[in-house]
Amino acid sequence: MGKGKKNKNYFHNVAAGYFFNCLYYKKTNNPLALWSVYRLCREENIAIPEWVYEYFDKCADKLLTDNDLPGDKVAPLCSEALGFKSLGPGTPWKEVKKEIRKSKAHRAVKDAEKASPKNFRYEILEDAIKRLVDDFGPAFEETDTGTINRWIRDYEETFDPKEVKAVLDEMRELFPKV
Repeated sequence: MGKGKKNKNYFHNVAAGYFFNCLYYKKTNNPLALWSVYRLCREENIAIPEWVYEYFDKCADKLLTDNDLPGDKVAPLCSEALGFKSLGPGTPWKEVKKEIRKSKAHRAVKDAEKASPKNFRYEILEDAIKRLVDDFGPAFEETDTGTINRWIRDYEETFDPKEVKAVLDEMRELFPKV
């Protein structure tokens, strides 16, 4: 694997990044997740999955098809060719930020459940919010338990068992046993 000190924790962080970004891309088609997988593979000298090459092929086809457009159409063409939609709510960057927030909330809830398994759900959610504020600052202060519950549901829907199995199978081929 790539640069720096290599140990099991490092490997697990790399694998977790790959796993999350693969699932997130397959769920949302957000190209930033795909680019994250590509960068991770390049940095860690991991074989680039075929589905990443398929994305690049589609981008190349779109970029090379309409090459006689006027200058003011080039930026929208490039954006569209790379999968960055300009219409609709949010940008790919905002969507990734939301998904990261959901991931942090999910982890905080799971940690709170583990720490106090006999607590009521609302107590667990309140504890998770406190943990999020402590760990990540005031951005979480206005978050209510209903929002946390919704984020948890959304986050867990990302991990469809069939998709998880497919990504794990792919990872078995790409990652050496550690």
